[in-house]
Amino acid sequence: MKEFRHLSDRGPLLRSRWFFVAIAALVVVAGVIVVRWDRPATAAAPEPAPSTSAASSSAAPSSAPPSSTAPSSEAPSSEAPSSSATTPTPSTAEPLSGVAAPVGDEPGWRQVFVDDFSRTELGDDWDVYSGPPGGDPYTIWDPSHVQLDGDSLLLAGFQEDGQWVTGGVSNWPVAQTYGRWEVRFRAMASDEITYHFLLWPQSENWPPEIDFLEDFSGDRSQASGFVHYIQDGRRQKVQKDVEADFNQWHTAGVIWEPERVTFTLDGEPWGIISGDMVPDEPMWLALQQQAGGCQRSADYGYPFCPVAGVPDEAWVQIDWVSVYAPA
Repeated sequence: MKEFRHLSDRGPLLRSRWFFVAIAALVVVAGVIVVRWDRPATAAAPEPAPSTSAASSSAAPSSAPPSSTAPSSEAPSSEAPSSSATTPTPSTAEPLSGVAAPVGDEPGWRQVFVDDFSRTELGDDWDVYSGPPGGDPYTIWDPSHVQLDGDSLLLAGFQEDGQWVTGGVSNWPVAQTYGRWEVRFRAMASDEITYHFLLWPQSENWPPEIDFLEDFSGDRSQASGFVHYIQDGRRQKVQKDVEADFNQWHTAGVIWEPERVTFTLDGEPWGIISGDMVPDEPMWLALQQQAGGCQRSADYGYPFCPVAGVPDEAWVQIDWVSVYAPA
């Protein structure tokens, strides 16, 4: 005879069923855990481009920065809008160069712009050069030679189809008359590639021009600063020179005041130019590389080459830029 259990006698049966339900639940959970652990990790950020050596300057005038369409040093053609810039928020990460971007006003100075390039897009505060600069037959600028690696701005000089191509940018939204500019940088040695940090007139009428660091030295052992101006209808310049190892990180700067320009390196003055040749019109910052270092040195009568040789690539790496107006 088939035996039936009374409802009150089903405790062991219910317990065994719940046991199997619990086991099934554990299997599902374990499966989820396994699936989660087997998911691929997020792709790592790309390695930053070259961290090799630093930059230098020169004793010859730069052939001019400005526009995004083939700037001309003799008679630049583009017009730089005079809109105000939006200052990027500096990163709180460990500074790449060992010195963090300054944030905030300082005695006598009001900070109007700072950028530590802690991103991968240049943004609206900068313009990228394209095409040949006027007065320089050796250089071609191309936007692809300006890169951000998440930590710094990189200007890259290398050959394309047998032609040296370099990079340059302008900070045209931050134009002002008088102030202080600082650039934290280093650069690779190269006889072929020079670099130029300068202030360019907002009017695009050259001169004037203030070059606060130019380097034609090849091995990055010396640099120069210039003020370009017109006197009695003729283009003139005043030059100062400085020695340092620009393969290493340094902060190049300029303090521009009425009838006085002071070039600084790591916060210390190294050259002063004073007089009525000092510009008194709005200017903005330009950072650029140029090719033909040996040829241009020869053109200006400087027997510099060969010094460091010509590597396949030469980089200028910029950690941050800071701009101040008089308080």
